[in-house]
Amino acid sequence: VGKSSLFNTLAGKQQAIVASRAGTTRDVNRVRLQYHGQAIELLDTAGIRRQGKQEIGIEKFSVLRTLAAIEEADICFLLMDVNELSTALDQKLAGIIAEAGKGLAIVVSKWDVALGKDAYTRDALAPKISAQFDFTPWAPLIFTSSVTGQNVAKLFDLALSINAHRQQKTTTRKLNDLLQQSVQKHPPAGLKNTHPKLRYIVQTDTNPPWFVIYGSNLKFVHWSYKRYLERQIRDVFDYTGTPIKLSFRDEKQLKANRERVARGLAPVTKAYKQAKENEKRK
Repeated sequence: VGKSSLFNTLAGKQQAIVASRAGTTRDVNRVRLQYHGQAIELLDTAGIRRQGKQEIGIEKFSVLRTLAAIEEADICFLLMDVNELSTALDQKLAGIIAEAGKGLAIVVSKWDVALGKDAYTRDALAPKISAQFDFTPWAPLIFTSSVTGQNVAKLFDLALSINAHRQQKTTTRKLNDLLQQSVQKHPPAGLKNTHPKLRYIVQTDTNPPWFVIYGSNLKFVHWSYKRYLERQIRDVFDYTGTPIKLSFRDEKQLKANRERVARGLAPVTKAYKQAKENEKRK
């Protein structure tokens, strides 16, 4: 996909081996540089090829190194060849990156060899590509060329922008104003006498941003309502390029756990419940 060529262009030197055959890079290449006063470390990972094109042994090792690099990174650029867009493997990698809580941008490479390669062609392709990554609608899409240099410098600006969004902190007051408005506009559904009550929200972490909602009967909050709340947060606060985490804490369970701890008992957690179930089976 021209991954190493792009890496060399960003690094400003011949740091990685470039070859016409895909999958040349076997290890993780690194380079440290400064951009607008910011220290950046670039990692050129070993590419992951589709099944059927993989070699045994060293190929699997390269895959493991790539997955380890994803865990190490803060932001990942998922590169796709303009002539081979959005494969199942690309989608799987995007899911892995998002699940790991990493920043993500989808980069279409080799734009210089695309048929048409004009704004009209780009605007026609963009929604089709985005539709294939509808599970990461927050990931920006950019078209690049290492040969012409198109949008290459913008990748640094994009990385800094995503990093700023990942470090962004939002006040509890603003979050709770948004939560109350969201609930009033679209209350959560529930079962008879078990409607979830969302009382308040706080941001507990950054990189990625993490929010915790407290209330009662929260185990009945449907996954679609969780997505609704995430969309509401994103509509007001700019978290482009980063996943956000949303957790729910039931106040009754928290109170019960505090009382158990005060009595010297173990708090009720998923692990505790599983251990009790295992004891019953014996």
